[in-house]
Amino acid sequence: MTDENTVPTPAESELTGTLETVAETETAYCRLCDEPVISGADNWGDVLEALADHGIEAHDLPEDEPWTNEMLAAEGESDG
Repeated sequence: MTDENTVPTPAESELTGTLETVAETETAYCRLCDEPVISGADNWGDVLEALADHGIEAHDLPEDEPWTNEMLAAEGESDG
């Protein structure tokens, strides 16, 4: 947890921006392929579950281990 007087890291800023975009548009997009994954979700749990399912199914990301930024970057390069 960050102190209210600290500057967010670039990763924290990106996550905050993503969450704000999802809240405003009511649609979550995949970071790897920019496809809409879920819209009109009832809660953040539904959004996160849909994004995880999409990552596993569409991008072959591992189901049983946390995804790292490096892993996502490598997958994004192979998709592009």
